[in-house]
Amino acid sequence: IRDERAVELLLENHRWFDIRRWMIAEQLFSVTNPIKGVKAIPSNATKLKPNPGNKFTYQLKDVPEEIRVFERKHYWYPIRKEEANRYVNFKQNPGW
Repeated sequence: IRDERAVELLLENHRWFDIRRWMIAEQLFSVTNPIKGVKAIPSNATKLKPNPGNKFTYQLKDVPEEIRVFERKHYWYPIRKEEANRYVNFKQNPGW
C-alpha cells in the first residue's frame, strides 16, 4: 500500500504526510542515499533555440550531498509557548 501511494500520489504532495503518519521517516532518512541528477545534452548543440525534433543523450550527475537530520520529535510540530501556557496540565509535544 505504501509503495502504491508513493507512485499514485507522486505529484500531489501527499508523500510527506504519509511518511509522518506511518512514522517511517527515521528509517527513510537515516540511510545515506546519494541524490542523482540528469544532464540532458541535445544532439545538435549548435542551435540556440529548442527544437522539438532534437534527440538527447542523458548523463547521470552526482548532486552534492546534504546532511539531513530527522529526530522523533519532528513527527510533531511544537506548540507556541503562549498557547501551551494557557492550560495548567498541558504538555508540549514530545521533544520540544
